[in-house]
Amino acid sequence: MVRQLIVIFLFNLASIGLAQDLIYFKTGEKQVGKIQEINSDFILFEDTFNNLNEIPKADLLIIQFKNNTTEILNLPEKSEVIYNGKRPRDLSFNNSISTNLAAFALGDLNFTFERKNCTKDADLGVFASYNINNRTTLFNLRFNNLSASKRHLEFGGFINVKFPSDHPEENRIPFISLMYKRTLFNYTPITITGSSSILQYTNKSTYSNVYIISYGLCSKPFHQLFLSGSFGLGIATFTDEFLEDSNARNKRNNVFRCQITIMIGYTF
Repeated sequence: MVRQLIVIFLFNLASIGLAQDLIYFKTGEKQVGKIQEINSDFILFEDTFNNLNEIPKADLLIIQFKNNTTEILNLPEKSEVIYNGKRPRDLSFNNSISTNLAAFALGDLNFTFERKNCTKDADLGVFASYNINNRTTLFNLRFNNLSASKRHLEFGGFINVKFPSDHPEENRIPFISLMYKRTLFNYTPITITGSSSILQYTNKSTYSNVYIISYGLCSKPFHQLFLSGSFGLGIATFTDEFLEDSNARNKRNNVFRCQITIMIGYTF
């Protein structure tokens, strides 16, 4: 009710001294003329060039009659009333930097940059991480028989698809994340001779491609700081050379992967 009174007052103030009808569109445009007829779905409006136009009510914000009475057809969102003349994306933080605390606990230095988009339901981001451990830990069960394996660098990109929150007052936004990442690592090949396995102490370098889909929740407890957590499942694909060298069972190049993220970041 208060917002309606404010809007009516502003439009009354702007139209003082006019002796014609005014119509205000949702786009911010206004036209001066004469309203000939008002129906349930449209109005007949005669402009200053004596052209009679049929205008849908759905396109209009306010009708200001020449006797200074006002009819509000479609009340704008709260943000449009408060921040009159500015687009929502001009009043929000469009970028964020963050780190994955769950990855840090496993020995990864992780950095993520995300491009926010408050006018659409998807955000895009890129990331990179470096493993500071001397050898691979908890990366994949396939590495169990590779005592000299070492995961180095991971990098990739993701898209977060946001959904309307059931509890907007709690400032929590659910999302689904689609991620691709490439993992670079080295390893020591295994040669099978009869019934024994022999380590060849010659390191090789290779990579794996990982595809993960996650579900998570993002919260902003402070003005520019945010926290988010997600859990995802996906697959990792390995090169044929690595499968041969590691004596992988059935030589399958796809394995299931899971991922947990606990992101803390800053928006700007």
